[in-house]
Amino acid sequence: MRIATFILFLLMPCISMAEDIPAPMGLTWGASDDDLTSKFGAIKAGDQKGYEIFIINKPPITLGNIDSVIGITYPKLGLVKVVLASTISNDAFGTAGSKLYADFKAKLTEKYGKPKSYEYINKKLYTEADEYYQCLNYEGCGSMISFFKEGQPSNVSLELSGKMRGEGALKISYESNLFSESQKSAEKELQRKESAGL
Repeated sequence: MRIATFILFLLMPCISMAEDIPAPMGLTWGASDDDLTSKFGAIKAGDQKGYEIFIINKPPITLGNIDSVIGITYPKLGLVKVVLASTISNDAFGTAGSKLYADFKAKLTEKYGKPKSYEYINKKLYTEADEYYQCLNYEGCGSMISFFKEGQPSNVSLELSGKMRGEGALKISYESNLFSESQKSAEKELQRKESAGL
């Protein structure tokens, strides 16, 4: 019994890595900053809490409805997260945005299984039909978001968000197992800095 438990313990990291979702657009988890810039025309857009943020201009695969591809890297781990985004404009009633959301949701459901979704609109304040995106931009008024592989280190989320009347954005976020590792490392680094500063 002890031997079986020990073998299972050894296999757990392999099982976890096997469950890692593939990076989108033909990208590869763990790709270095240099790889992103030299191979995929990435441009550094900033950094935040130890992460480097890149706009990837030439991913190996392109999608017609995606305007921008954002890659997020972490030291020694490389590419850990990718966000695909599509800008929506001149769509006061949310017709185009909600269709785009539904189309991507169907494709992601086919690939990753049924998501946990939080979808509602016009609950308070912005209640008119042509205030679709104002409602999505106001907490508690509207929400269009789905989580695939929720609760797992490697997961995907789909969100339709609002900016102002007729304007919004659709985002698909992919987080790898490496992203979970990076979060733990970032938290340790923050604690180390806080301790050093006291």
